[in-house]
Amino acid sequence: MRLKHLKVDMLETQSVAVSDEEGRRRIIIHASNNEPTIGLYDKNENLRASFSLDALDNPSITLRKDDEKALIAIFLTEDNEPLIKIYDRDEQTRLAVYMMENRPAINFYDNHEKLRMSLYLSENGDASLKMYDATEKVINTVEPSPT
Repeated sequence: MRLKHLKVDMLETQSVAVSDEEGRRRIIIHASNNEPTIGLYDKNENLRASFSLDALDNPSITLRKDDEKALIAIFLTEDNEPLIKIYDRDEQTRLAVYMMENRPAINFYDNHEKLRMSLYLSENGDASLKMYDATEKVINTVEPSPT
């Protein structure tokens, strides 16, 4: 049964699915496990984008390929700092852009999600670079020389 118009003062449920004219699932609003999510689906019913809150109420937005693997995600951390993660085709984190103590930073990861390089600004605004081995041990640091 399909209703063309429905008016209610309040509707309470844990999930709502919105379909297009052809009956394909296009939007799902889901609120369970203390992690509410709004999912947007393409015409093939693949999840392509989502907006959610985690169990600690930190928001995130995730954009996905047509196979539903994440490509990019934007988060607010527990400290209310922004974090952007970019994933490879296997959904491994390869790049993270974030704020570190109110200063911008970029981390580069290998295909095993091990930190390999970090670029950030120091407290006085100078750029610094750290390189890491496969065990995430610092192997080289490049910092401006004192003037």
